[in-house]
Amino acid sequence: GRVDTQLVSGRYIDESGNSLTVKTSAVANSRPASSGNNTFIAAVASNKIRVLWYQIQAEGTVNVKFVDTAGSPADLSQLWVLQAREGVSGAAPPGAFLFESTSGLGVQVNLSGAVAVNVRAGYIEVAA
Repeated sequence: GRVDTQLVSGRYIDESGNSLTVKTSAVANSRPASSGNNTFIAAVASNKIRVLWYQIQAEGTVNVKFVDTAGSPADLSQLWVLQAREGVSGAAPPGAFLFESTSGLGVQVNLSGAVAVNVRAGYIEVAA
């Protein structure tokens, strides 16, 4: 969704005028390989996670999507059907984001099978 914001020197100014740090997903979580939901971006109490960009590259045939960390996870992105060495990336235009979690929930990478993928994302944490 689009919000009235701006990006200045690695900072993101949200619709309330708050200066937020643009973060990158942890390297430790950048190569999930388990079927189902895999830890990616941890939840932050009372905050939404807004994803600004992502990169995904599959090491084998697998379906990939981003979901939240709820008990019954909600889809946050479309489903990508990838073959070995295929990838996809996306970036929101300045002042926008691609998708966001519900307040207090993080972001997971859901895989249709036990196939490794390389995934990274840039995001901000926004007070709900």
